[in-house]
Amino acid sequence: NRTDNTAGSQRLGVGSYLAGRCKGRNESLIWTDKAVYSMQFIGPPFTFGFYLISDGLSIVSKKAAVNARNSIYWMDFNNFFLYNGSVLPLKCPVLTHVFGDFNMDQRQKVHGGLNSQFNEIWWYYPSANSSECDRYVMYNFLTEDWAVGTMTRSAWCDQALNGYPV
Repeated sequence: NRTDNTAGSQRLGVGSYLAGRCKGRNESLIWTDKAVYSMQFIGPPFTFGFYLISDGLSIVSKKAAVNARNSIYWMDFNNFFLYNGSVLPLKCPVLTHVFGDFNMDQRQKVHGGLNSQFNEIWWYYPSANSSECDRYVMYNFLTEDWAVGTMTRSAWCDQALNGYPV
């Protein structure tokens, strides 16, 4: 027990382990294996408040969430979701394509990235016969268009000094 911090500790009631986290504008989302929580700064004496926002959802990997324009998008085990104050499933016409050829044993390698120049969220994932990310699914959050394809990537960073994502 440390006495030099005020954050304290909090046991989240739904789930067995922490599965992911994504920082939003005024809150962070925290996923357990069975729920999504909002963590917000509330000040002393407890510093942070935790609020269950959805039971029965999780996140496919710790890097599968992306913050874009004050909304958080993430990949679950069988769908894609948006949090903008409420949790909403995304209308995704390529669900069968993505999850029908997905290596769940390698799901911890899934990672998402923002391509802010084109209003796109990209998720890289391993296909059924691959142990590395060799496929992508892309969502344009302005036009609500989806695209899929093959591309090997192990990391993502939005625009760099040269103006292009890395």
